[in-house]
Amino acid sequence: MAYRRRYLSGQSATTVVIAEGAITSDKIVDKAVTQPKIDDDAVTTEKIQNESILSEDIKAGEVKTSDLDNGAVTTEKIADSAVTSDKLEESIREITRPLTPGIDTDEIQDAKVTLAKLAPDSVDVSKIKPGAVTASELNPDAVETVKIKNDAVTTDKIAGGAVTETKIGVNAVTGSKILNRSVGNLEIAVEGCHRENIKDLAINASKINPEAVTAAKLAENSVTEVKLATAALDKRHLSSKRARFNDVDERFPGGVLPDAWTAAIAAGGVVYPGGFFGLAIDTGALNNDDVIITSDYIGYILEGAPVFDTLVRHLQLTQRDTFIGVEDGGANRVGFECSAGVGGANWFARCDYADGAALVDTGIASDAATQDLLGFEVVDATTVKFYVDGILKATIVSTIPATTSVFPVIGLATTAAGGKQLRVRYFSLLGDRP
Repeated sequence: MAYRRRYLSGQSATTVVIAEGAITSDKIVDKAVTQPKIDDDAVTTEKIQNESILSEDIKAGEVKTSDLDNGAVTTEKIADSAVTSDKLEESIREITRPLTPGIDTDEIQDAKVTLAKLAPDSVDVSKIKPGAVTASELNPDAVETVKIKNDAVTTDKIAGGAVTETKIGVNAVTGSKILNRSVGNLEIAVEGCHRENIKDLAINASKINPEAVTAAKLAENSVTEVKLATAALDKRHLSSKRARFNDVDERFPGGVLPDAWTAAIAAGGVVYPGGFFGLAIDTGALNNDDVIITSDYIGYILEGAPVFDTLVRHLQLTQRDTFIGVEDGGANRVGFECSAGVGGANWFARCDYADGAALVDTGIASDAATQDLLGFEVVDATTVKFYVDGILKATIVSTIPATTSVFPVIGLATTAAGGKQLRVRYFSLLGDRP
């Protein structure tokens, strides 16, 4: 070997001197193979190590279209904003908006139209599929009164028991809304049914409890003769009446003054039978001529609590004083007055007692052509009711001679020259017997 190295010194060895395969990789000094030592086309693909050629090893512009495999340029290999308009085909480059033809439904990817892509107010009624909005899509407070169409809430939409007392408007339940015979006894409030709510003549005999009609429920003068049974006033009842009541009932038959009555007559006056019209009373022709007729009945007005009535007629309507009722012979009295000095021709209700006098105009004028039915009822120590022709015309609640003994009286007097005339059909005074 020493001989050979001397022989090859000075790089004098030629290719023919080197045996085939004698130069191996380990005989080549690192980086000894430079570019000029590599033959053209000597470096083939299989001589290039995978992933050893970097971007900077490729000369700019050297990658030609023919060097790219079909399908080799994928979306991820294209840099953002790398495809500019001048790289687009001319027909595509000229597309303007709106697109023609437009984007078809199948070109939009499923689930790609999100809430953010919808413009405000873009979804109207026409875009909502019928039946698509269910209860789960509605906000709990979404359905307000203004959102409900008129007449849209039908009976089948109202839950059972949903319409409570608080949901019914005032005066909303009218007669036509109440089912016939649906209001029972329990639905009517205590004292809820008043007289004005009952139809005229609607309460017949079958609707009245056998013990419902008491004396307090009977109107004044409502039990007439035709309403009495045939035996209603038999002897036993009349005997009971006499035992219970003081009864002054003078019909002045034929106009004759009964024995129990006394007449005090000023000169020129006369009391005589008046025929059909009862007892005739005429005064004298002088001023202050009078006729006073009294009965021997004496009693306390409150103790008897009497009911009084009389039927009278004046024949002269002016310049006279008339009083008919009860009095104590002095200033205490209860009855009717028709005076030239008070109210002219009108009948007045009157009560006099130690605490004063009370007069109330009944508004009814004495009429020479007709007879007036006058009556009063002593209710209690503080109340007297006065009636004309059966109609309540006055109530006096003071100056009642409750503790004074009184008797019946009919008085007629002139207030100027000229005789006056009065006709009395009957005088009736019925009170409790002490």
